[in-house]
Amino acid sequence: MKQSLLLTFLIIATILQSCDERITPKTTPVEIVVTPPVTPPPTTSTTTTTLTARSWQYNEVLLKGGGKTVAQFSRPNSIGLTTDRGLTKITYKIDGSQETELKGSITKGKWKLSTDEKQLTITDSNGGGAVFDVVTISKTKLEISVTLKKADFNDDAGWVAKMKDLTLPETSTEYTVVFSFVPI
Repeated sequence: MKQSLLLTFLIIATILQSCDERITPKTTPVEIVVTPPVTPPPTTSTTTTTLTARSWQYNEVLLKGGGKTVAQFSRPNSIGLTTDRGLTKITYKIDGSQETELKGSITKGKWKLSTDEKQLTITDSNGGGAVFDVVTISKTKLEISVTLKKADFNDDAGWVAKMKDLTLPETSTEYTVVFSFVPI
């Protein structure tokens, strides 16, 4: 009986001792780190990809006003092919830069499509620029336009002279220049 009492006492002492923190240290809680989801980089629109995939050359420059259309440059009709437009190459780069090459000289600028892709802003290296309406951007054609209004032209006599020079009706109150390009 002494032996079983001694054995019971040893078992209880062992159990009590294993509960002592000095012998069995506390385990530190596992820290769970939750990382926020990674935001993917912005995607490039199909229109931007199409615009920047190649360089462009003038195909046509048409003036439209007062019910009349005048071709200032036309590759299909062989109008003005030896002019600067006929020799110009324009490249829009994915980083928003733009280069115009003419007779070995390169001028640089920037370009940006509006969020709705209906306007193309082109700015030259001096900060001057223009906003064009996007008519078409496809793999085979880039077409942009800009409308000029008599109301924005501060001089009526100058407007009439401009209309005569462009061979558009003098009574026109506005005219649109349509720039058409094809890929090179």
